[in-house]
Parts: sequence; structure tokens; C-alpha cells
Amino acid sequence: MMEYFGVTIKELREKRGFQIKEVYSGVVGRSTAFRFERGTTSISTKKLLEVLYNIGIYSMDEFLFFHQKRINEPSKDLDKYLTQLMHKEGLNIKSKKHDQVLGFYEEFKNSKKKEEKFLAYAAHFDYLTNQEENMGKNIPIAQILNEFQFEWGYIENYLLEIESWSFRELDWFPFLSSCFHKENRPLLLARFKKNFKELRDYYENWERHYINNLINYLMNSVYMGYYDELEKDISEIDKYFERYPELQWGLSQRCRILYIKIIIAGKERRMDMIRKNYEQLSKISNVLPKNNELMDFYLEDSLRKVKEIFPDLDVAKILK
Repeated sequence: MMEYFGVTIKELREKRGFQIKEVYSGVVGRSTAFRFERGTTSISTKKLLEVLYNIGIYSMDEFLFFHQKRINEPSKDLDKYLTQLMHKEGLNIKSKKHDQVLGFYEEFKNSKKKEEKFLAYAAHFDYLTNQEENMGKNIPIAQILNEFQFEWGYIENYLLEIESWSFRELDWFPFLSSCFHKENRPLLLARFKKNFKELRDYYENWERHYINNLINYLMNSVYMGYYDELEKDISEIDKYFERYPELQWGLSQRCRILYIKIIIAGKERRMDMIRKNYEQLSKISNVLPKNNELMDFYLEDSLRKVKEIFPDLDVAKILK
């Protein structure tokens, strides 16, 4: 049972405004603290008492009172439950998971608890953007979400009100960024970066997680047509790749970065960079199996978006 104490301590720590470093420094290592608060490992009783002291709890009886109260409220485990629902049966869009996610939304959408309502609306976002009838039709996200603007406003305000984000907010941020009003995106992105960097010591392969989240955010910027957001953050990603070459780990990420770079080059009317990045993307396509739908999307959609930005550009001529 000791490992589950970490989940309670995480909740108490966040409510009391303590950073992880303040609580665990000198007690346990960064990876142990991370796993302990996730409920996947335990620590000794002596170290537990030190951690409790650091968050202002001076007796085991007092802590057990809070712990018992938490485990008697199943809704506190909604993060884990929702994650299980969303990943159930993989990416099979015809599976029952989407109906279950919708059921989660219906159950908690009117909750009086902010965290539960936030997760309910996040589940609804997932459901709407992954409905089978919308897949493959290139329907703008804004059109899909238009009917539920109140929910997306709630999500945005929820994140704006919190200065110190927990892993919950950090995990959801890139995925939900399509909900945000353009004027609030710079503030929310800055807050994401600040909080993510503060937790550097408590992520394994921090740089990889950070870059992956940043790319997911930029892909949403592309979907929403916010092309002016792209260049600064792609430059930041390139700097990480220069410093840590091992981070260039997979064709999927490389394709997404090249896709974004083609759009940036189109926005700047850089014909040479459109050609260079498109050629690199084509080379990757040539080593993949034929009829790769995702690869075809990157190749076709990048040029389509360049054409949308500057209709007068002769893209075919550029690529000759």
C-alpha cells in the first residue's frame, strides 16, 4: 500500500503550492520521486516522514486521515481512468472506447469540482475530434468544435488560472491547444514551457518529452492556421537536435518537422527551403512501403497549405 501514498502526497503537495524539488530534494532521487507520486514505487517509512514534514504534515495519523479521505473518493483517480479509456484498444476508431469516453463526459460534465469538469470537457474534445465520420474528411477542427464553445472556454480559463501546472495540465496541453483563442496562446505556451522546464529533473528523457509535446502543439497551430507561431519554436527544436543528436529518433517526428518547415518556408516565400525540405520528405517517403496514408498526407497537405498562403506561387515549378 505504501506506493499509493505517493498519489495522496502529490495531491497534498499541489494543493499547498509546493514544487517537487522543495519536497524531495535530499530525500530521494528525481526518478524515484516521479515514480512515487505516480503510484508505481514505494519509499521507506523514514523517507516518507521526511517528505510529509516538507509539506507541513507532522504526524502519520494526520497524513492517514487525508489519505483515507482521498481513496474514499474514486473521482480522484479520474486522470488514470480517463487515460485508460482513451488508450483502450489502441487507435481502432471503430472500438467501443469512444462510446466509453463519451460516457465519461456525460457523467462528469456537470461536476462541481473544477478538475473533474476539466477532464470531462477534455474527454469530449477527444470524442468529437476522433469520431469516425470526421476522420479522413479534412474537416476543420474549429467547425467540429463550434457547438461547444463554452466547454473550450472553460478549459482555456482553467489553464489560465493555474500558475503551477501538475503533470495533468502538462500532459493535456498540446492536445487541447486547438481550443485556445489566438491571443491567449503565447501566454499558455509560455506557461507550459516554464512548468515543464521546472520539472526537468523529474522526467526521464526530459528533452525527448519536451520536443514531442512542442511538435504536437505546433501541429495544432498548423491545423488552426496560426502559421506565425511556427518559426520560433521550430528553431528551438533544431537547437535541441544540434545539442542532442540522439533525439532525432524516428521517421514520424522527422516527417512532422519537415512538414512544418515546408509551411514556414511557404509563409516566407523561401522557394529554396520549400524545395529542400520537400525533397527530404520525399526521400523518407521512398523508403517507406507504398500507399502510406500518413506520408501521402504530409506530402500533399504541406503543398496545399503553401498554396493557400500564397495562391500565386507556382509550386510545381518550384519543385522541378
